[in-house]
Amino acid sequence: MERLTERTAVGILVKENYEKETLKTLYSCYGGKPNPHYTNCEEGYCAMEKLADYEDAEEQGLLLRLPCGIGADVYSIPSKTNFLLNLLNRHEEENRVFHQTVDRIIFKKCGWYMECDSDLKYGTGRILLDTSYGVTWFLTRAEAEAKLKEMEEASDFSE
Repeated sequence: MERLTERTAVGILVKENYEKETLKTLYSCYGGKPNPHYTNCEEGYCAMEKLADYEDAEEQGLLLRLPCGIGADVYSIPSKTNFLLNLLNRHEEENRVFHQTVDRIIFKKCGWYMECDSDLKYGTGRILLDTSYGVTWFLTRAEAEAKLKEMEEASDFSE
């Protein structure tokens, strides 16, 4: 994502109306000192400094934006390969939406993944990978059902 702030020798510059290239306006924030152009910059508090700190952390890989948190409801479906195998092996009942609740989020060097309560209780092996978000697991049942329907329509084996 494009930064909204820029650190300079004189302070922090903030881009306003950054969606419209021609309307970029910059204001400086001088280390928490009052700024006549920015009302949230007084008494040692500056929203621009906080935003710049978050953007710096994100660039350094220290800030991670997750699609949901622990305790969230998620909905998973079989992968495309498993979907087709279920059809071939006459296990169509497995081609459905599975409701789960996030129990753990594990961070690894190569990314992150989530384990859900049913994974831990029944050993289902349905670990939710970061790269599978929006492919085999979703935040709403409607999204999962839509993706499942898309797979059914694309399948040569459906009746």
